[in-house]
Amino acid sequence: MAYQVYEDNFKVMKEKQIPLVLPELVQGQAFSGSEILVRPRKYASQAAQLNIKHLAEALRDIWEHKGNYKEKYGKDDLKLVLYSDAKLLDDKKEQSDSFTIAMKVNVDKLESLIATVVERGVVNYFAKCRLAFSNYETMPLPINILLAGNSSRAKIVKELFEKHIEIETEYIKNIRPEVNEDGEQAFALRLPLEIEKDKENRNLEPDKLATVTPEKTQKNAAVPTTSIKKLVLPDNATRDSDSSSSKRI
Repeated sequence: MAYQVYEDNFKVMKEKQIPLVLPELVQGQAFSGSEILVRPRKYASQAAQLNIKHLAEALRDIWEHKGNYKEKYGKDDLKLVLYSDAKLLDDKKEQSDSFTIAMKVNVDKLESLIATVVERGVVNYFAKCRLAFSNYETMPLPINILLAGNSSRAKIVKELFEKHIEIETEYIKNIRPEVNEDGEQAFALRLPLEIEKDKENRNLEPDKLATVTPEKTQKNAAVPTTSIKKLVLPDNATRDSDSSSSKRI
């Protein structure tokens, strides 16, 4: 998000010579005209690293859907103190190395960007799951998905996992119909405890999540399994299993 807002406001960023770190998720080089100011982290200045950190923190409410975030960012410009690289300034002029920058924030554009990036990671997660179990004869069910980290505080993460859990469950039902008959869940989505406590503020509904009954977690309980050889990705699959996305979203 920070990178997108920087790009959308590049005219003022260029004028004040505000540098930024090129995020790892951005494939290829920085957008045209920003090559001097936007560089990968290992080549970026301290000012660039401070700027992307401050921008990310300032935009966190959009990521977490906190409060009336759309009105907060859509009504007025976002004003933030950002830093310039001293060596990029004209030494003959007396200029400050920090500036209060007024930026336009397109909330809808950022939410669309978030959804695209997160869904790519979720899709790759399930593709990696199939690949991981492809060397085994049986697949223990349910598979517990443990969400952790700051990204799991975003409502879109839960929504997209639930969407793809339904898709994967239907796929497994085609292989093992009894999953549907006895009500067993193929996947159980587990949110962090801190988000469980904040469910009212964050509009989450953990009571609707799939759960594992205590009986099935006992050592002597029968663990449902299904054949794995059929769980390899179908020929017409559109999942990008070559992505470097981690299973820990």
